[in-house]
Amino acid sequence: MEKVQYRRTRLVSQTVHTRLILTSKLFLSLAINNKTNKHVLMSNKVNIFVEIMKSDLKILISAMLWDMPREKRDSLAARIISDPIEMFHNNEILLIRALNSLRWHDLISLIGKDEIIELLTDSTIRKLYPSGRRTYYTNARRLLSKYSLPSSGQGA
Repeated sequence: MEKVQYRRTRLVSQTVHTRLILTSKLFLSLAINNKTNKHVLMSNKVNIFVEIMKSDLKILISAMLWDMPREKRDSLAARIISDPIEMFHNNEILLIRALNSLRWHDLISLIGKDEIIELLTDSTIRKLYPSGRRTYYTNARRLLSKYSLPSSGQGA
């Protein structure tokens, strides 16, 4: 049951990620092809893109909370979208769940680079499962901090 749900969550994540890439390519091509009122058009496109990203992140977060009743899942997803930094700082279980379910670049768009570096402590990374996820976030932390942090000692 757990493997099936993990695959379903990963599929939703990959689908949303593909949608974001296609949407950004569409906006870029529209910006290149349209020369009139470039600033107004770009501003509108950026606003639309931000709204699409928020809705896609809400889909990813809802998929992350798959085991909760629908009303509670929607409520918690809305709270995470509205104030993700506070939610992740105050609820370590929720943070671990997000790290196990989401990609680091999705979390950056949600909480920002500085916050994710602050949240990715050695003790937090050690709690991730499977071990590949620990390696994934250790590498993400190194990349985000330009390789200035030591290894998390992520033994088995």
